[in-house]
Amino acid sequence: MEPSDTTVPNFTLSGAKTGANLQDALEEDPSAGGLQSHLPISFLYRHSIELYLKSCIVIFHRRFNTAYQHTDSGEAAILVGTKPKFLKDIHALMPLYTHLKSLINMNIEFLSTLKNTDWVLTPELDIRVKLIDGTDSSSTFFRYPVTKDKPKDKQKSTVQPKDWESMVKNMHNGQKPVKAFLFVDDDYNVIEAFNHDDENTHQYITGDRSGLFWSSHDDSVETRRTALILLECRKLTRWPL
Repeated sequence: MEPSDTTVPNFTLSGAKTGANLQDALEEDPSAGGLQSHLPISFLYRHSIELYLKSCIVIFHRRFNTAYQHTDSGEAAILVGTKPKFLKDIHALMPLYTHLKSLINMNIEFLSTLKNTDWVLTPELDIRVKLIDGTDSSSTFFRYPVTKDKPKDKQKSTVQPKDWESMVKNMHNGQKPVKAFLFVDDDYNVIEAFNHDDENTHQYITGDRSGLFWSSHDDSVETRRTALILLECRKLTRWPL
């Protein structure tokens, strides 16, 4: 079964596909998305991963009749560290990923009888999830212009402070056009200069994209293996035990 099979929940797949479509358009025409277009693209990628993990967790708990952590309200909760936390309030990827791995391990005897999927979540996938969670553990970094992490906020912008003289040199000697934003005084002396350059921001999109469980551009064994796991999670709702 191909990773693009429609048995993947539409509400989670759509974010990944929309992010991929936007990124494809930007690769053809870098100016198509306007300023800071890498931020909504990265948010869609990152949010789809969170939803993938949550949907698989819910399916496993329902299908194998596995109890959540006890809460007074009865809402679904899992352990994060040593404390129960509502599933709806968890946005960090690693607690969700760790819990999904534990659910797979608990039911591996039955899952091993299903011949279409290798249920091993490999160390390479661990690294991918940790990479993205390290960049945005609260699902706010790509979503809001200002977060609690001020140094990272500065890094994610495509507009960065730069020395005006060096920008002028680049205009004459550089191979790329210079896109400048300037603050000047009444006599047009440059007070502050900012350079627009989106090359460094590609690392965020690339990191989110390579960490995705589904990607139209990624035919790696790891990605296809994980896509099959997602498809099989979805089919769990109608498998007999």
